[in-house]
Amino acid sequence: MQNNIKTGQPLKIWVFPLLLVLATAAGSRAEAACYIADVPEAMVMPDDSVHQAGQLEICLTRMFSPVAGFHRITVDGRVAGLFRSRVLTESPAEGDEKSYFVFARLPDGTYELDSFANLDGQKRVKFAMRGEVRTRWRVGRTNQDGKVVLPASPVAAED
Repeated sequence: MQNNIKTGQPLKIWVFPLLLVLATAAGSRAEAACYIADVPEAMVMPDDSVHQAGQLEICLTRMFSPVAGFHRITVDGRVAGLFRSRVLTESPAEGDEKSYFVFARLPDGTYELDSFANLDGQKRVKFAMRGEVRTRWRVGRTNQDGKVVLPASPVAAED
């Protein structure tokens, strides 16, 4: 078998797989980073499904642009779904509040998942799971606007 170097045939064979590998690596920022917290009240997920109080885990499964990604959410080890998220801000990591989940307290007492923040290297990255977040959060407290902030801990991701 003879390769014709002038026509670029060997280049055609390897260019597409190489571009695919590079695109996958570029979009993999912080993939499989998981955070977990115990939520004391029933919670509403971004798809409006309601889950009993328990252990909430959010894992970044894929960033498909610098500002958007997919997160897998589980409650007590059961998959609640795969949800689209949006990066709200990136800022230098400061203070003790490393990672946290933000909930809106609904009139019936349930917690509606709003957003979460985690450390990505030296930066804190905030992800919106619903509408835009405009308040500075205090971990472990209910803020004046009814938001509840719970500290989250990093965990090893499962494939």
